[in-house]
Amino acid sequence: MRDDHLAILALQETHLSPMQATSLNEIFTDTLFVVTSIDPNHPSAKGVAIMLNKHLVKMNDIHVHEIIPGRAILMTMHWYQQEKLNLLNVYAPNEPSENQKFWETIHDNLINLPQPDVLLGDFNVVEDSIDRIPAHQDHANAVNALRALRSHLNLQDSWRQTNPSNLSFTFTQSARQGGRMSRIDQIYTLESMIPFCKDWSIDPPAIHQ
Repeated sequence: MRDDHLAILALQETHLSPMQATSLNEIFTDTLFVVTSIDPNHPSAKGVAIMLNKHLVKMNDIHVHEIIPGRAILMTMHWYQQEKLNLLNVYAPNEPSENQKFWETIHDNLINLPQPDVLLGDFNVVEDSIDRIPAHQDHANAVNALRALRSHLNLQDSWRQTNPSNLSFTFTQSARQGGRMSRIDQIYTLESMIPFCKDWSIDPPAIHQ
Protein backbone atom coordinates (compact mmCIF):
# COMPACT_ATOMS: atom_id res chain seq x y z
CA MET A 1 0.00 0.00 0.00
CA ARG A 2 2.86 2.37 0.79
CA ASP A 3 4.82 1.75 -2.40
CA ASP A 4 1.77 1.97 -4.69
CA HIS A 5 0.16 4.83 -2.73
CA LEU A 6 -3.03 2.86 -2.19
CA ALA A 7 -5.62 4.50 0.04
CA ILE A 8 -8.02 1.55 0.28
CA LEU A 9 -7.43 -2.18 -0.15
CA ALA A 10 -10.41 -4.56 -0.31
CA LEU A 11 -9.55 -8.18 0.47
CA GLN A 12 -11.48 -11.43 0.09
CA GLU A 13 -11.03 -14.98 1.39
CA THR A 14 -8.89 -13.53 4.16
CA HIS A 15 -9.51 -15.97 7.06
CA LEU A 16 -8.54 -13.01 9.30
CA SER A 17 -9.99 -13.15 12.80
CA PRO A 18 -10.91 -10.02 14.80
CA MET A 19 -8.02 -10.81 17.16
CA GLN A 20 -5.58 -10.95 14.25
CA ALA A 21 -6.97 -7.68 12.87
CA THR A 22 -6.50 -6.06 16.28
CA SER A 23 -2.91 -7.29 16.34
CA LEU A 24 -2.26 -5.81 12.89
CA ASN A 25 -3.78 -2.50 13.97
CA GLU A 26 -1.47 -2.43 16.99
CA ILE A 27 1.63 -3.29 14.96
CA PHE A 28 0.88 -0.76 12.19
CA THR A 29 -0.89 1.79 14.38
CA ASP A 30 0.71 4.78 12.63
CA THR A 31 0.10 3.65 9.07
CA LEU A 32 -2.76 1.17 8.62
CA PHE A 33 -6.26 0.40 9.85
CA VAL A 34 -7.87 -3.00 9.21
CA VAL A 35 -11.47 -4.13 9.66
CA THR A 36 -12.48 -7.74 9.13
CA SER A 37 -15.55 -9.94 9.00
CA ILE A 38 -15.57 -13.71 9.40
CA ASP A 39 -18.26 -16.35 9.31
CA PRO A 40 -18.59 -17.44 12.96
CA ASN A 41 -19.66 -20.92 11.82
CA HIS A 42 -16.66 -21.28 9.49
CA PRO A 43 -13.90 -19.02 10.89
CA SER A 44 -11.15 -20.70 8.87
CA ALA A 45 -12.97 -20.15 5.57
CA LYS A 46 -14.39 -17.16 3.69
CA GLY A 47 -13.64 -13.77 5.24
CA VAL A 48 -13.54 -10.20 3.93
CA ALA A 49 -11.47 -7.26 5.11
CA ILE A 50 -10.82 -3.62 4.26
CA MET A 51 -7.43 -2.02 4.87
CA LEU A 52 -6.99 1.76 4.99
CA ASN A 53 -3.82 3.79 4.53
CA LYS A 54 -3.88 6.31 7.39
CA HIS A 55 -1.69 8.70 5.42
CA LEU A 56 -4.31 8.98 2.66
CA VAL A 57 -7.68 8.43 4.38
CA LYS A 58 -9.36 10.58 7.02
CA MET A 59 -9.84 8.35 10.05
CA ASN A 60 -12.13 10.51 12.19
CA ASP A 61 -15.55 9.28 11.02
CA ILE A 62 -15.50 5.67 9.81
CA HIS A 63 -18.51 3.38 10.16
CA VAL A 64 -18.60 -0.34 9.36
CA HIS A 65 -21.71 -2.46 8.80
CA GLU A 66 -21.49 -6.25 8.58
CA ILE A 67 -23.98 -7.11 5.83
CA ILE A 68 -23.29 -10.86 5.65
CA PRO A 69 -20.69 -12.25 8.11
CA GLY A 70 -17.59 -13.39 6.26
CA ARG A 71 -19.09 -12.37 2.94
CA ALA A 72 -19.94 -8.66 2.80
CA ILE A 73 -19.00 -5.53 4.76
CA LEU A 74 -20.00 -1.93 4.12
CA MET A 75 -17.68 0.90 5.14
CA THR A 76 -18.57 4.59 5.18
CA MET A 77 -15.71 7.10 5.33
CA HIS A 78 -14.81 10.68 4.53
CA TRP A 79 -13.25 10.99 1.12
CA TYR A 80 -12.60 14.09 -0.96
CA GLN A 81 -13.18 17.38 0.91
CA GLN A 82 -16.53 16.97 2.71
CA GLU A 83 -17.80 14.05 0.64
CA LYS A 84 -18.43 10.57 1.99
CA LEU A 85 -17.67 7.27 0.30
CA ASN A 86 -19.72 4.13 0.90
CA LEU A 87 -17.77 1.01 -0.08
CA LEU A 88 -19.23 -2.51 -0.12
CA ASN A 89 -16.64 -5.30 -0.22
CA VAL A 90 -17.98 -8.76 -1.13
CA TYR A 91 -16.87 -12.36 -1.46
CA ALA A 92 -19.75 -14.13 -3.19
CA PRO A 93 -20.36 -17.90 -3.05
CA ASN A 94 -19.33 -19.96 -6.05
CA GLU A 95 -22.38 -22.26 -6.20
CA PRO A 96 -25.00 -20.63 -8.50
CA SER A 97 -28.06 -20.92 -6.24
CA GLU A 98 -26.06 -19.63 -3.25
CA ASN A 99 -24.68 -16.84 -5.43
CA GLN A 100 -28.21 -15.82 -6.38
CA LYS A 101 -29.33 -15.82 -2.74
CA PHE A 102 -26.25 -13.79 -1.79
CA TRP A 103 -27.18 -10.83 -4.01
CA GLU A 104 -30.81 -11.02 -2.91
CA THR A 105 -29.76 -11.01 0.76
CA ILE A 106 -27.53 -7.99 0.23
CA HIS A 107 -30.46 -6.19 -1.39
CA ASP A 108 -32.64 -6.87 1.66
CA ASN A 109 -29.94 -6.18 4.27
CA LEU A 110 -29.04 -2.77 2.81
CA ILE A 111 -32.45 -1.38 3.73
CA ASN A 112 -32.00 1.60 6.10
CA LEU A 113 -28.22 1.59 5.53
CA PRO A 114 -26.08 3.93 3.40
CA GLN A 115 -26.28 2.90 -0.23
CA PRO A 116 -22.92 1.85 -1.74
CA ASP A 117 -21.11 4.19 -4.10
CA VAL A 118 -18.73 1.32 -4.88
CA LEU A 119 -19.38 -2.43 -4.94
CA LEU A 120 -16.24 -4.49 -5.37
CA GLY A 121 -14.71 -7.86 -4.65
CA ASP A 122 -14.91 -11.47 -5.80
CA PHE A 123 -18.33 -11.81 -7.43
CA ASN A 124 -17.87 -15.45 -8.54
CA VAL A 125 -20.19 -14.62 -11.43
CA VAL A 126 -19.95 -12.50 -14.58
CA GLU A 127 -22.77 -10.74 -16.37
CA ASP A 128 -21.48 -11.27 -19.91
CA SER A 129 -19.86 -14.16 -21.75
CA ILE A 130 -16.99 -11.90 -22.91
CA ASP A 131 -15.65 -12.15 -19.36
CA ARG A 132 -15.03 -15.91 -19.58
CA ILE A 133 -12.80 -18.18 -21.65
CA PRO A 134 -14.23 -20.42 -22.97
CA ALA A 135 -17.00 -17.85 -23.45
CA HIS A 136 -20.33 -18.87 -21.97
CA GLN A 137 -23.25 -17.39 -20.08
CA ASP A 138 -23.33 -17.83 -16.32
CA HIS A 139 -26.30 -19.24 -14.41
CA ALA A 140 -29.24 -17.00 -15.35
CA ASN A 141 -30.75 -16.70 -11.87
CA ALA A 142 -27.44 -15.64 -10.33
CA VAL A 143 -26.79 -13.12 -13.10
CA ASN A 144 -30.31 -11.70 -12.84
CA ALA A 145 -29.99 -11.31 -9.06
CA LEU A 146 -26.72 -9.39 -9.49
CA ARG A 147 -28.22 -7.22 -12.22
CA ALA A 148 -31.27 -6.48 -10.08
CA LEU A 149 -29.04 -5.32 -7.22
CA ARG A 150 -26.84 -3.30 -9.56
CA SER A 151 -29.89 -1.63 -11.10
CA HIS A 152 -31.40 -0.92 -7.68
CA LEU A 153 -28.16 0.73 -6.52
CA ASN A 154 -27.60 2.50 -9.86
CA LEU A 155 -24.13 0.97 -10.21
CA GLN A 156 -22.17 0.25 -13.38
CA ASP A 157 -19.37 -2.16 -14.30
CA SER A 158 -16.87 0.69 -14.50
CA TRP A 159 -14.00 -1.30 -15.98
CA ARG A 160 -16.17 -2.67 -18.78
CA GLN A 161 -17.61 0.78 -19.46
CA THR A 162 -14.06 2.05 -19.92
CA ASN A 163 -12.86 -1.06 -21.80
CA PRO A 164 -15.89 -2.22 -23.83
CA SER A 165 -14.11 -4.89 -25.89
CA ASN A 166 -10.99 -5.76 -23.88
CA LEU A 167 -10.28 -9.30 -22.77
CA SER A 168 -8.63 -9.20 -19.35
CA PHE A 169 -9.08 -11.70 -16.56
CA THR A 170 -8.60 -11.85 -12.80
CA PHE A 171 -8.77 -15.65 -12.48
CA THR A 172 -6.71 -17.98 -14.64
CA GLN A 173 -5.98 -21.69 -14.75
CA SER A 174 -2.97 -23.43 -16.23
CA ALA A 175 -3.43 -25.50 -19.37
CA ARG A 176 -3.16 -28.64 -17.22
CA GLN A 177 -6.04 -27.38 -15.04
CA GLY A 178 -8.20 -26.66 -18.07
CA GLY A 179 -7.05 -23.21 -19.17
CA ARG A 180 -10.18 -21.41 -17.99
CA MET A 181 -10.10 -17.66 -17.40
CA SER A 182 -12.63 -15.19 -16.02
CA ARG A 183 -13.06 -11.65 -14.70
CA ILE A 184 -14.93 -12.56 -11.53
CA ASP A 185 -13.18 -9.88 -9.45
CA GLN A 186 -14.91 -6.63 -10.29
CA ILE A 187 -15.47 -3.01 -9.29
CA TYR A 188 -18.89 -1.43 -9.80
CA THR A 189 -19.38 2.30 -9.18
CA LEU A 190 -22.01 4.97 -9.53
CA GLU A 191 -22.20 6.15 -13.12
CA SER A 192 -21.21 9.65 -12.00
CA MET A 193 -17.88 8.27 -10.78
CA ILE A 194 -16.84 6.59 -14.03
CA PRO A 195 -15.12 9.69 -15.54
CA PHE A 196 -12.86 9.74 -12.48
CA CYS A 197 -11.95 6.03 -12.66
CA LYS A 198 -8.63 5.95 -14.48
CA ASP A 199 -5.38 3.99 -14.69
CA TRP A 200 -7.10 0.60 -14.48
CA SER A 201 -4.73 -2.30 -13.97
CA ILE A 202 -5.29 -6.04 -13.50
CA ASP A 203 -2.19 -7.46 -11.82
CA PRO A 204 -1.30 -10.50 -9.67
CA PRO A 205 -1.77 -9.70 -5.97
CA ALA A 206 1.24 -8.90 -3.83
CA ILE A 207 -0.33 -10.65 -0.84
CA HIS A 208 0.13 -14.40 -0.46
CA GLN A 209 -1.07 -16.74 2.23
